[in-house]
Amino acid sequence: MKKIVSGIIAMAILGILPVSSFAKRLHPPKVEPISKDGIIYNAYGEDSILATDKKTGEQIWKRQIYVVKHVPGLEPDVQACFITGIEMNGNKLIITNEEKYQYELNIDTLEVKVFKGSLVIDRIKDLKGAF
Repeated sequence: MKKIVSGIIAMAILGILPVSSFAKRLHPPKVEPISKDGIIYNAYGEDSILATDKKTGEQIWKRQIYVVKHVPGLEPDVQACFITGIEMNGNKLIITNEEKYQYELNIDTLEVKVFKGSLVIDRIKDLKGAF
């Protein structure tokens, strides 16, 4: 095992193994679904909530909560900003993402309100601010 790890480190130092090989995300965070009145609400993809019928499994609606503007040429998976939590508060879902931004989604009207953060997560702007 030590030989394998040493070999990988040596290849990375010599530039034989691309650094992006180490930049891949394994999995998005696991988010427990919320169920109310026969409907299951799940995090979907990077930035959306999916509502499905509990009995049939059929999709009722899908709503994008925020937009992530990716930096062209960089690995999309390391720029992603996934939903990390969903809570029910009456007829509203409170949604939190990896940036700790919070949103409120009215499940009747599908209106999204920002509690903390922004509707647009701009990775290009983030990258420019790093230099």
